[in-house]
Amino acid sequence: MTLYGLTQSLVLAVVLAVCVTKLASQLAPEMMRRLRGRLALRLSRRGSLAKRMARWVRPPVRANAGCSQIGASPNCRSCSLAQPTPQGREGSMRPH
Repeated sequence: MTLYGLTQSLVLAVVLAVCVTKLASQLAPEMMRRLRGRLALRLSRRGSLAKRMARWVRPPVRANAGCSQIGASPNCRSCSLAQPTPQGREGSMRPH
């Protein structure tokens, strides 16, 4: 195998791994969150370079337990699952 073929295979494998990871995080976010947490925990027990990678891999902190459920609280405005409030002048309708 030539250097060109090896490089091409490596780039293809990296792109495919990133795409599969992104798709899995959209389809199964809880599974990926647990997987990232386990990986970060294992990396944090190693050397300094692995600890830096663990901080990068670590999943973000949740706002609270209510945000993990769709429609948990109608007054929630801290996550993207909250329903947007209508911005307009519903109460100020004047007859012409």
